Amino acid sequence: MAFDGSAAYKLLDKSLYPTRDEPLPMSAIGDYPILSAVHRAWQGLCDPHPPARINPEDIPRHTLSHLLLVDLDYVAPNAVVRLAGTEVCALYGGEMRGISVFDFFGRDDAEIVLDTLLDVAAKGEPTLAKRAYVSVSGRPWRYTRLLLPYHPEGARCTRIVKVVEPATLEEMAADD
Repeated sequence: MAFDGSAAYKLLDKSLYPTRDEPLPMSAIGDYPILSAVHRAWQGLCDPHPPARINPEDIPRHTLSHLLLVDLDYVAPNAVVRLAGTEVCALYGGEMRGISVFDFFGRDDAEIVLDTLLDVAAKGEPTLAKRAYVSVSGRPWRYTRLLLPYHPEGARCTRIVKVVEPATLEEMAADD
């Protein structure tokens, strides 16, 4: 299922819902139980080096439905969903495998998301942030997310794990 630019997205006054990425210090990760659990597991997996392969059994089971694994394409450039947890797919109305950031977000927001993913890949460090945006379906959302770069030892980062803290996910009202 490919998401497309809907009439709702085109008609929505996006000035009421500006895209925002508010970086948070990694020291705040403890405020977010799902993000914190994934981060702790990630640290354990990457000590002393990232594994060549990640087994889902190495990630806390209760967090898996909130994860996305994104493949980076440096040539295009683009980012495409490789795997998405059940909660993520349910929220967005279908299977997300194969969905590009350019399919999912409006053009300007897709560029912001792609730049963020590529920056995380280049730095090789996790990032925590509050995010607000308008989805292609025309619905304005906000949430807190964790991005984790995945690259086996000595290799270029080609995947990012994205985790959304479910308690922070909410549709915004125009006065938010």
